[in-house]
Amino acid sequence: MGLESTDYVFELMDSLTEAGYPTYIVGGAVRDMLLERPIKDLDVATAATPEELQEHIENNLQNFTYITGGEADKSISNLVSLVNFPNHKKGQPHDIEVATFRIDAGYEKDENGIPDRTRPLLKATKTLEEDVKRRDFTINAMAMDSSGNIIDLVNGQQDLENGVIRTVGKPSSRFAEDPVRMIRAVRFSTRYKFRMDSATRKAITNHLDWLDRISPERMRSELGQVLMNTHGFEELYDLGILPHIMIELEGIKTLRHNPKYHPEGTVYDHYVAMFNEYAGANRGLYEVPVKTQGYGKEDLLAWALLFHDIGKPMSAESSPKGDWFTFYEHELLGSTIFYDNYGSKAKDSPIHFSKNETMAITYTTKSHMAMFWDAKKFGKVTKLVADDNFELLTAVAYFDANHRPKGKYWDDRMEFLKGIRNEVEARSKAEPYPKGFGKMVADGLNLQGPEIGEAVNRIKELVLSGQMPSYEAALQYEIDKMKG
Repeated sequence: MGLESTDYVFELMDSLTEAGYPTYIVGGAVRDMLLERPIKDLDVATAATPEELQEHIENNLQNFTYITGGEADKSISNLVSLVNFPNHKKGQPHDIEVATFRIDAGYEKDENGIPDRTRPLLKATKTLEEDVKRRDFTINAMAMDSSGNIIDLVNGQQDLENGVIRTVGKPSSRFAEDPVRMIRAVRFSTRYKFRMDSATRKAITNHLDWLDRISPERMRSELGQVLMNTHGFEELYDLGILPHIMIELEGIKTLRHNPKYHPEGTVYDHYVAMFNEYAGANRGLYEVPVKTQGYGKEDLLAWALLFHDIGKPMSAESSPKGDWFTFYEHELLGSTIFYDNYGSKAKDSPIHFSKNETMAITYTTKSHMAMFWDAKKFGKVTKLVADDNFELLTAVAYFDANHRPKGKYWDDRMEFLKGIRNEVEARSKAEPYPKGFGKMVADGLNLQGPEIGEAVNRIKELVLSGQMPSYEAALQYEIDKMKG
């Protein structure tokens, strides 16, 4: 938010306060200001109801716009008003959200008449004191008036100074209202390097079953943000959150690797080392030869790293050669586990992934071992490097191997793979993929459904590997082969 827009926020606050509606900046903006961190958004809370706010703007702040209709009406029903400033540019999102002071008034009931804790009922209140009681953590429950005075009713400043994450009121009550707060506690503690107070930690470990109420979309968003933080993985695991959500990861603290290949120790130790290295690189603490973002959603690499070894527990076999386990073909088993249990077609996945993300993570999980490190046949390597998610795979392979002996082969392997990829890209430019080729394949080979895509991929491999001079020639080769 620019300086001019900030001035408009204070103008709105002053005007409402002078009219008898105390108005404050609240939440994360106050926290980040006290921490001297960049402030992304300003959240405003007021004693004015949506109707009072609309009337006040229309009568006293004619250059401001109180938004109605469509999504705005849905927001108003939750006691949150959308407002545009005088400098608002047409076509841009609303400039600010102004929430009426609220208290919880129970929950909506489901079709069986049972209160649904995912759908709280909110009721307007006139005091900041009441509004603060329903907020999640003390460090997020402070307010600031337009003069810069901090209103702290829950000792949030003290917790901020001491580096403590503590809920407002009883932890179990806050988490029962919204179980996402259990994950957000980990997010804030790992982001700011704070510690959770003992009551907050205990409430999380005692109520892991409440996590089952979180929607797959919110689970994806909140967990992904934690995994990108240093010590995020280990906190999620040690609190029991990850083993509860992903039962395949239970017991990884007892699965010791062959120290020759994994001197870091157990599967758990490997995850911790890998995620902490990734988190540091993602924050720019040091340079790495791969991208940490740029693969779609910013957390996609974190998820690909999390699932890359999910097949190890089920493939583990005690080695007769020492006090450690082998995990043969865990990458193949892991890719199946991810696709079947967590992918876009999984019926009961606790985490939401799109179709493209599902294909990406399935590919990186399946390919991060022998396919990435050992494949030498031109056809196999061509298929590997021609995949749209090859760069994501290189990032997974890098963080998987860099902290252990295999990492010393990284430069040589990448030189080989990039050489093949350059050849593939040159052939792609010389022989572009024909427009409407999918239909040509379907008609020529008399195929339907998924078989068309499989045939197109075979033909692409023939052309890009140099085995066929053109797509037309490759298609004719497939037709002749079909005819025998």
